[in-house]
Amino acid sequence: MQCELCGGLVTWRGPLGALTHTECKNCGGQNCQVAEPVGDDTDEPQPETFVGHSVVRGGWCVYAQVGVGEYEVLRGPFGSQGDADASLARLVERSKTPNAKVSGS
Repeated sequence: MQCELCGGLVTWRGPLGALTHTECKNCGGQNCQVAEPVGDDTDEPQPETFVGHSVVRGGWCVYAQVGVGEYEVLRGPFGSQGDADASLARLVERSKTPNAKVSGS
């Protein structure tokens, strides 16, 4: 943990099994650690979404990455890249996924 006051290293203190407080090794401050965000899912990667042309499907499609090197068609095929881009934009707007990306345009 990091000290909110000086940036030093903060560790738990007290008897093992009954830790009572934290203390900065640099400035001696107690319970002064930087608060960690609760419920933050930023460590989990979000699937990438993008538009690409598929010869097999006969048009532009909206894809989502489902694994390393694995992609799934979410929507399409569309007759133009602009239509596929618009569909992706609507999908991203509805999902409000912070890491959704519009690429291939």
